[in-house]
Amino acid sequence: MGEHAVYPGTFDPVTPGHLDIIGRARQLFTRITVLVAVNSDKQPASTQPERVARLRRELPADWDDVAVAAWAGLTVAFCRAHGASVIIRAVPSQPPRRGDAGRRGRRHDEAAEHGMTRRPALD
Repeated sequence: MGEHAVYPGTFDPVTPGHLDIIGRARQLFTRITVLVAVNSDKQPASTQPERVARLRRELPADWDDVAVAAWAGLTVAFCRAHGASVIIRAVPSQPPRRGDAGRRGRRHDEAAEHGMTRRPALD
């Protein structure tokens, strides 16, 4: 432990699965920032400030090691600016949509460029 991890997503809506991932991440990392991101490929039903507020309401009160932040830039840039060394990503249960593979490859390249690595999830 001791690392700052970032869990980015649009969180529209916040699901029990999101909360489960955050809860599991709390067991591995000292500090977690849930990053409510802007994704130009998606058209969320709620505004970014509404999603941030909803997510804050959904988090248990005793999760004081979890922060929620809004961000419109690259996740890697947020990590660099805030000293986070881990990006948390969920493994999708469905096959990727058309175009996702290219974005994933670019994100991996950007993360590697900044010294970030992937780690497999623990059961």
